[in-house]
Amino acid sequence: MLTLSERLRKLGGAVPPMLLLAALLLLNASALPIGDSIKVQVPLLLIAVFYWSVYRPALVPLWLVFLFGVLLDFLTGVPLGLSAFVLMAVTLIVRDQRILLMGQTFATLWFVFALFCAGTALLKWFLFGLVHWNWGSIGALWPDMIAGILLYPLVCLVLNLASRFMGEPAKARG
Repeated sequence: MLTLSERLRKLGGAVPPMLLLAALLLLNASALPIGDSIKVQVPLLLIAVFYWSVYRPALVPLWLVFLFGVLLDFLTGVPLGLSAFVLMAVTLIVRDQRILLMGQTFATLWFVFALFCAGTALLKWFLFGLVHWNWGSIGALWPDMIAGILLYPLVCLVLNLASRFMGEPAKARG
């Protein structure tokens, strides 16, 4: 059983990821105008959930991923639970393959993230269309996916720096 000081230290280690997730959530919720007609919503929360699920899964429990997903839905006007469902699915899949992913190069993880980025965009597009019984143009997904894939290294750098300040990462368990 953990002592009170150990519990507080463990809780304190969870605060930086929560603050980073909150900041990325707010940035994710705001659409960035590119040109006159294109607005891009960079999937920053997806990047963070993917990163933390690989390297520090204990810091982002499922309930937190669910909460941030629902908040993202609320802020963006998407049907409540859609982003939460998608982010929780990503978390569970990545955690299941964590040992394999931890041994990969950055380029491989970037490629895997690109697959997740495309897959989640398509899944959200399909589920949103299913809820409203109206599917928009699938071409509208491209700017968001490309922006997420291109910004992945930069966001990972920030998350990696934050992770170094939090101490030793959790070890992969078989």
